[in-house]
Amino acid sequence: MLASAAAFRALKRATEFGLSTNGIGFDFSKIIDRKDWIVSQITGPRMRKFFEDQGIAVIEGTARFRSKHEIEVSGRAITFEKAVIATGSTPFVPPIEGIDKAGYITSNEAINLRDLPDSIIIIGASGVGLEFGAIFESFGAKVTIIENAPTIAPKEDIDISLALSRYMNGRGIDIHTGARITEAMRENGVKSVVFESEDGEKTVTAQEILVATGRRPLLDGLNLEEIGIETSKKGVIVNAYLQTTVDNIFAAGDIVPGFQLAQAAAYEGDLAGLNAFSEKKTEANYRVMPRVTWSYPELSSVGITENDAKEQGLDYVTQKFMFGGLARAFADGEQLGFIKAIADADGNELIGLHAIGHHADELIHEAVIAMHSRVKVSELAEAIHCELTMAEGIGNVFIDLHETIEQRKKMAA
Repeated sequence: MLASAAAFRALKRATEFGLSTNGIGFDFSKIIDRKDWIVSQITGPRMRKFFEDQGIAVIEGTARFRSKHEIEVSGRAITFEKAVIATGSTPFVPPIEGIDKAGYITSNEAINLRDLPDSIIIIGASGVGLEFGAIFESFGAKVTIIENAPTIAPKEDIDISLALSRYMNGRGIDIHTGARITEAMRENGVKSVVFESEDGEKTVTAQEILVATGRRPLLDGLNLEEIGIETSKKGVIVNAYLQTTVDNIFAAGDIVPGFQLAQAAAYEGDLAGLNAFSEKKTEANYRVMPRVTWSYPELSSVGITENDAKEQGLDYVTQKFMFGGLARAFADGEQLGFIKAIADADGNELIGLHAIGHHADELIHEAVIAMHSRVKVSELAEAIHCELTMAEGIGNVFIDLHETIEQRKKMAA
């Protein structure tokens, strides 16, 4: 869906590139068909065959623990020596007065909509809300976003969050932050949300409401507490090895407190499986965990934000490089955005990098490797980057960051 939205945005801008197009349009149902086909290529029967080719038995059904060494799957008893729980998460819907009567969708339904709503209110401005906001707006829907936090993308660096808010406002998306929703309702087929903010009480209306307020661990019916596995509101309690309070059972993914990211789940799944059968266990290490939000423009980040650095009392240096300074950004018509790098004041290592703009999702990985390997900023600045690429911006921000650190040292001497 995101790829279709990006392609449609490019079509609408064809004249900027000296191209002519006639009869530009879309069939939202066919967009969903394409999405379903792509999903079928990486899940379902193909994935089942992959597992079976590796000698892994796949048993489908609803599971619950009978004991520390036995589960029941749709009435069938299966014994085990070790187990890894990875049941994922499900959308969380907060207790908003009238929301059930008004009617709403979550991401589960949004990915299967066959008809594009003319207008939509999105409750929540983290990854899911921002991504669907970009999709719906790209195809012409009127989008309103309501967020309780002071900024959208509240977990991101403040400069990134504020920039995204400006860019989305510029595309016609209405954003309300610091908003406390008091009621939802429906009248004559039109849905409304009432909220309070520093500007007073407001009511917004739309054809549809999307609740995108996060996800909760999916633990229902597993019978965990009865066999001694402790849980909290954030999920299954695990130690540094992803081991639950039952020694032979481990947990991974969205059911574990912490990052609810696909890459985190993949990392934890591998680690939990290894630790389950390894005599020497390895602790989970989340020091370098990248994340991406496919809004428009895209966001990516790794490491700490500037606010984190302040709260931790670190001596740090920041540097920005604007994408408007890149020839590739001009060629692609995507000058919005920038890269923000954060390093310790001595330049010993990069401690955070944040990007907003064209291909931010791909650019972040150079910083991931640099941080994982604890490469010095001076060494990063020496690396040659290809001209006419967006990655040239990464090279430039490292050069500028190194110069800033050296100037700071001279001033302090």
